[in-house]
Amino acid sequence: MHARRFPSGMSEIDSAEDLFALFEQSYDERVLHTHRVRILQCFGRLIHELQDRLPEASDGELRALYAKALHEAYSACTRPDAKPERSLRPRQDLVTLRLGPGR
Repeated sequence: MHARRFPSGMSEIDSAEDLFALFEQSYDERVLHTHRVRILQCFGRLIHELQDRLPEASDGELRALYAKALHEAYSACTRPDAKPERSLRPRQDLVTLRLGPGR
């Protein structure tokens, strides 16, 4: 297994909007608001597959491939059959972290 590499600028990402700006991708705010989690999850799966296939890609190649993956993830949510996300409910297989008293 190779070490995960990311294009330059990824460490400064604080939001989905920052991600779209980094990869110079346009988006409709309504689509992003409605499908934010789905877009980010799909993007995450796509880049995971890319990293496994292209461990030696240059920064420029990674940027182009990540931009394409983000576009693909976003486009999947702009189709007429895309359904809005339901409210997020806790899943049983996830761990919930809470701060202890006085923190």
